Amino acid sequence: MPDDDKIVLLVRTTLLTLNDALRTGNYTVLRDRGAPAFRDANSAARLGQIFASLATSGVDLSVVSVMPP
Repeated sequence: MPDDDKIVLLVRTTLLTLNDALRTGNYTVLRDRGAPAFRDANSAARLGQIFASLATSGVDLSVVSVMPP
């Protein structure tokens, strides 16, 4: 199991990558950074559909880069 700092880094990186995808509408990087099983189960288009309501809501996840866990 990774130590606490590595887990925080992983969660932050993932949420910031999702934030980038929400802002740009390009889910390719989010998909490509996932584990092989995640990539196999999800196309970039599918991720766009999954996160469509979140993107439409205008949520901004960038705050995770500075907030303590």
